[in-house]
Amino acid sequence: MEQNSEGKKSSSARGLFWKIVVSVLLALVVLNIYNGVALKKVEIPGLFNVEFAGHSDANPHSETQPSAVTPASTTPPAQLASVAPVHRPRPEPAMPNLSGQWDSNQGTTYQIQHYNEQITLTEINPLLGVTAEGTGTITGRNIVLQYATAFGTTGTARLTVEDEGDTLTGVFRDNVTNASSAIELYR
Repeated sequence: MEQNSEGKKSSSARGLFWKIVVSVLLALVVLNIYNGVALKKVEIPGLFNVEFAGHSDANPHSETQPSAVTPASTTPPAQLASVAPVHRPRPEPAMPNLSGQWDSNQGTTYQIQHYNEQITLTEINPLLGVTAEGTGTITGRNIVLQYATAFGTTGTARLTVEDEGDTLTGVFRDNVTNASSAIELYR
């Protein structure tokens, strides 16, 4: 009688083990689908096979991912699992809107207007008021502006959008004097 009870416990423990293994693997498959990772094949011989076909640039959270799930085979498990992930490059984060007031490491403030790929910049000196104005374009995370100062000079500013759009770093170069000045703007 004791052997029969121990056999039931052992069988129950094995069943619980396989339920946990299958649950973990299914959770991994669902997580990968949710995060947009296209799996070529997940297989547990004797339990189930999952294969994802193609590559989609669509929203990874949509329900349009092509897939095929086949029923379990009757072959005993020779190996626990075989997973071959296909990695897609992550898209570059969207450019945040840069409009607003920015402070600088030089004590001046800047008012920026950002619309699509166009940008305008106004430099405001706390003692002198508006001391420069410029317009330019944004390509990727790079900004190039042509500006004119209140002192009659012109120049080019080359800035890079850093972090998550809270810092701009770069150089202002005066066309008349050829002097350049490193700048950091932050908000």
